[in-house]
Amino acid sequence: MSGERKAILEAAASEFAEVGLKDSSMDSIAVRAGMEAGAVRALFVDKATLLRELLKEATDPLVSGIALAVEEIDDSREVVRKSLQLYDMWLVDNQEIVQIMVRCSLEGPESLQKLYESSLLPSEFYEQLQKIINKGELRCKDLFILSLMFDSLILLPHMLRAAVELMNPGQTAQQTLEMRFDAMIDLFENGLYAR
Repeated sequence: MSGERKAILEAAASEFAEVGLKDSSMDSIAVRAGMEAGAVRALFVDKATLLRELLKEATDPLVSGIALAVEEIDDSREVVRKSLQLYDMWLVDNQEIVQIMVRCSLEGPESLQKLYESSLLPSEFYEQLQKIINKGELRCKDLFILSLMFDSLILLPHMLRAAVELMNPGQTAQQTLEMRFDAMIDLFENGLYAR
């Protein structure tokens, strides 16, 4: 990646995380990158293109990593567990992307749609989930509902990280996130109520 491209993507990540997609501008991103606005537009035309490239750059390793990690796994539970574990770890390492997701969520459906179209959808993970649904291996038959459930259980705690840490005083953020992930997998696999 060229130095200019990298500087612009880093500036855009900071801008989107701090002020959101709606309130950001190509001019302010150019200032952050220490470049002329025309040079930024020459590489990335507009904010939507810039967001798409930023998220593609950030999520490609995740999507590829999930595809490789589950390629040889036949057990549907293990496919889901491993995929969500990698997603969770990726979120820990990409707090700025989590902030962008928060901003896009708060800005409304259009920003959120741009976010999802530019990152995880479509992906091999969702194709794999659809195959698992089609085989009848999951009680949930709707990919959208399943995706909402995963995002609420995986992404939302990262968005509310400070609150999650308050609920478990005396533990590190990493310990709290690992404990939360184990609880989420247990809930997903075994249901909410004891039998």
